Amino acid sequence: MRPVIYIIIVCLLVGCADNKKNHNMYKQVQSCMVYTSDFALLDPNDLGMLIQKFEFNGHGFVCEMVRYGFNGEIVGRFKIDGNECPLPIPDMVSYKDTTVEFKELNPNGLLISKLVKSFNTDGMLTAIEETDGKGVLLRKNTYTYNERGLISQDIYWDVDLDLPTHKINYVYEYYSDNNKNNNDAVKKN
Repeated sequence: MRPVIYIIIVCLLVGCADNKKNHNMYKQVQSCMVYTSDFALLDPNDLGMLIQKFEFNGHGFVCEMVRYGFNGEIVGRFKIDGNECPLPIPDMVSYKDTTVEFKELNPNGLLISKLVKSFNTDGMLTAIEETDGKGVLLRKNTYTYNERGLISQDIYWDVDLDLPTHKINYVYEYYSDNNKNNNDAVKKN
């Protein structure tokens, strides 16, 4: 159940889009496999366990989602119809650099917590950090992208050790002119 919660959080944090012009980069994507690794602290290169696979149509939209159980068996298959893609869309840029997204104040107006999002020069989300009222880091997530601008990793950090504790890895298969699949390698940190 824990991996499913992480995927839901990722989708909520990064967002979905339904604008057709933003799906050009997905037109070559045949599928996206989503892996989760709870042992990133022990083995940072572990791809993890396959939890979901998204199948794309030739127009850059997801047409099917498959969920996998702990033993690799298919536990759910969902047909998706429409013009939505449950993966981050780089062309949907709102901010660049760093923005304060949320501040929580106590009744006296003193800062309780602050959520800060950082973006790269392409406008892609690279980090989310939450601090308490004294500036102590409480939570940190970072995001990496492949050479095509698609998300490749969503990394959850142990803020005390400053080491990754959980990673969600995205591996893509592409349509090619020869009808062969080209796989992205997950970037090693």
